[in-house]
Amino acid sequence: GAEHDATSLALAMLGQIYHMMDRYQEALEIYEETLRIKIAISGPDNRGVAATYNNMGQAYDMIDQPAKALEMYEKTLQIRLATVGDQHPSTANTYNNMGTAYNSKGEH
Repeated sequence: GAEHDATSLALAMLGQIYHMMDRYQEALEIYEETLRIKIAISGPDNRGVAATYNNMGQAYDMIDQPAKALEMYEKTLQIRLATVGDQHPSTANTYNNMGTAYNSKGEH
């Protein structure tokens, strides 16, 4: 069905394909649907939701929307701190992504 984990996984992969093809707006549309399904299945505070927010942040970064990217990275960070802690590599990656977005905004 539409709200199944396999569906969200397939959509996430499709979103990443659009992302790799520099079709960021289409990727964002797919990521939004992926996020909706993941939240419906597992709730808002899980690693899959964090990964989707992170993907969305990266796409917003690529279309020169650093403020929106930061919003997504903040959501990613909150979930990752709660689920894997502050010493996990994915948390460090989130901080790095946030730094890139701040740099894009001109906030060094």
